[in-house]
Amino acid sequence: MLATSNAPSRPRSLTALNPALITALGLAALFVVGTGLRLVNLTEPSMWHDEIWSVYISKLPLDESFAVMRAGDLQPPLFYLLLRGVIAVFGENIFFLRFLPLLLGMLALFPLYFMARTFAGQRAAWVASILFTFSSLDLVFSQMVRMYTLLALAVLLSYYLFWQLMNAAKPAWWLWAGYVVSTVAMLYSQNLAVLYLTGQGLAWLLLFRNKKLFVRAVVAWAISLVGWFPYLSTFLQQAGGNTYFPKPSVLLLLDSYLAFGAADRAHNGQPFSMLPVVQSYLFLGLLVLFWFGWRNLAEKPRERLYLLIFWLVPLFLCWLVSQFKSVYADRAFLASAFPFLIILGSSFNKFAWPIPRPRRPQSSVLLVSGVLVAVLSVWSVSSILGGNYVHNDIRGLAQDAGRQLNPAPAGEARALLQFTGNATVIFDYYLPPGTPPNVKDFTPESENLLNSGSGRVCAISGDATDLLPTQKEALARFQGWLAAQSSQKLLWDKEYPEETLRLQCWEYRH
Repeated sequence: MLATSNAPSRPRSLTALNPALITALGLAALFVVGTGLRLVNLTEPSMWHDEIWSVYISKLPLDESFAVMRAGDLQPPLFYLLLRGVIAVFGENIFFLRFLPLLLGMLALFPLYFMARTFAGQRAAWVASILFTFSSLDLVFSQMVRMYTLLALAVLLSYYLFWQLMNAAKPAWWLWAGYVVSTVAMLYSQNLAVLYLTGQGLAWLLLFRNKKLFVRAVVAWAISLVGWFPYLSTFLQQAGGNTYFPKPSVLLLLDSYLAFGAADRAHNGQPFSMLPVVQSYLFLGLLVLFWFGWRNLAEKPRERLYLLIFWLVPLFLCWLVSQFKSVYADRAFLASAFPFLIILGSSFNKFAWPIPRPRRPQSSVLLVSGVLVAVLSVWSVSSILGGNYVHNDIRGLAQDAGRQLNPAPAGEARALLQFTGNATVIFDYYLPPGTPPNVKDFTPESENLLNSGSGRVCAISGDATDLLPTQKEALARFQGWLAAQSSQKLLWDKEYPEETLRLQCWEYRH
């Protein structure tokens, strides 16, 4: 007869009991924390001009919206259609306008975790997910009423599902559907997304080159392109538009690989210097982590090469195209940060605690670099949450113009001119009631109005003025007209550095 024991059996750990539950709880916790961080300052005082443009297009009747996109925009309609739904339900409440890109950005946490786990293991997946949660890069873009987080989510899903599609013995229908939907969404989110599709073609050429997978890839791409085909004519029309981006240098490309969006400092002065990767010490820490992660992935050469293509190739193609026609908006390649995070997460795959004596030198360097990245990333996020990224340029400029032009005594002329090449709706959005709407350039109608009597005139200019011949010439004509007046007095002269704008107001007498 077997002896029995009344001693209670030791319960298994929760992880061993239900690892799926632990994963779900961990991801839910990171989602809540990341969302909470991104909610801070979400309703900062002013939208910048691209955000106002998004709202403007989304408010128009549908036929007018598409007409404006064809004639004066450079982006596909998917984000605008989603934003249209938000406006229909919540109006132009800035919280809900920005909550849409915030939610789309945080949803990327889940495919990032599963892609990292597939490519580099569970530990790397958690490290990459934590880095993403506390990424000031993603935090900044999640608070913009633009399509960048939608694009990043769609690209991440497309690349992850393309890998699964190529490696599955017999892909399930949902895998086909998921890839096609995410790829079509990617193409309808941003026109530069076609470069990500080109990157997948290179991945097939280097990693999946056999007849069976060729047929599979071509079918997947063909179905996706059929879904995109109705937009092709508009895409070609938009591709011929002027984007005002400067021709990028090699150093700008290298900067972009770590600080997606930082290159825009050369374009419109967006304060992307807050991004952590611009900090030299954090760059050193990231470099060390990348080296360890790259070495640890040597056992998975196909996965490592796929991540490298995902990270480097689309942005390089954009840089290459921009040597002939500059379309270098590196913030459109926010998704390329995901493979970079996965490689960083892989750096801790072989880390053990306590550290074995033979591995102490290498492990100590890894640990110090990890702490450096963590501390400086938290500091950068804290700095943003403390208000260093909050700006008020468009709204502040409009309010300053309103104070100079209101109230208007009877018989006096009032005019607000702008020489930046922007649509007039950008500067009218925050104008106080009673302020004359801004007029683009120095038109004959504006000149006749100013010649009708003495009064006040304000002019908006900026860095873009010198880049645009039409606006530069119009500003020169206005300055000539002003100099010809019998008297003029400068009342206001202020620069708005975050938007690289300048507002000047004069009182003049004939």
